[in-house]
Amino acid sequence: MDVADLLARAAAMVPADLVNEAGVTVVDVREYLDHDEWEVALDLLADLDTGWRPPTAWWDLLIDSADLRGLSERPVRWVRSVSG
Repeated sequence: MDVADLLARAAAMVPADLVNEAGVTVVDVREYLDHDEWEVALDLLADLDTGWRPPTAWWDLLIDSADLRGLSERPVRWVRSVSG
């Protein structure tokens, strides 16, 4: 599975009515995915972690996406924020 597929799967898990503090929604994420802006989409998805309880599978998709893009520092930060 490629980065675009992983991010699309993660985006599909986010509640449609969720809006973060900056006003970002999953619609914004999908727009970046449509333009192959995967790093931006990944960061926006990670910022949509409040206001709902993301399942472990969602975090796994973000971590796998970051790994495929060579962004190893992001998963460490996310694991720390999720675990405590």
